[in-house]
Amino acid sequence: MRRAASPGRQSGQAIVLIALMLAVIVGMAALAIDGSRAYASRRDLQAAIDAAALAAGDKMQQSGSYVSAEQAASTIFGVNLRLYGAPSCSPGYGSPAASSYTLTCTYSDGTALTQIVSDLGPQGAQFRFSATRSLQLQFARILTSGGSPTIASAATGNVGNLLYRPALAALNQAGCGGVGGTGITVNGGGTLNV
Repeated sequence: MRRAASPGRQSGQAIVLIALMLAVIVGMAALAIDGSRAYASRRDLQAAIDAAALAAGDKMQQSGSYVSAEQAASTIFGVNLRLYGAPSCSPGYGSPAASSYTLTCTYSDGTALTQIVSDLGPQGAQFRFSATRSLQLQFARILTSGGSPTIASAATGNVGNLLYRPALAALNQAGCGGVGGTGITVNGGGTLNV
């Protein structure tokens, strides 16, 4: 014989509450674990791309070669991310002409480094970098359709390389700002084009 349910008793609702709370707990674990991994991966990617920008500028300052600067940037980027295999770079290391030169290096794990190199004439050279890397989800994979988010970073390095670029500087303030006099004097023979 069955007992009649009393008005204060609620049967069968615990399973629904447990299922809802389980989804919330899995979501919080996914946010905590995968969120912290995303933050750490983004920090590592930014540190690597900053090191690449510094390496490119330093190598350009030392050697005056765009190819050497691009190679140094892609090498130090890979080392900072612990990607020790040589990247596949397209179209290959080169020098900018009248327009910017774009080079994309892809590493074994799918990380991509894009270098945009510009020759600024007497102002030196500019190296613009952007990088993308896929984040492999662990817990959040359960809550998504299985896709992996992409993490991106960017950095720029400028080199005012007066050692390898012709420059003309006036150290005398005469003739500047309305003051009378001559700021630059050239003695001797020859042609001076400014």
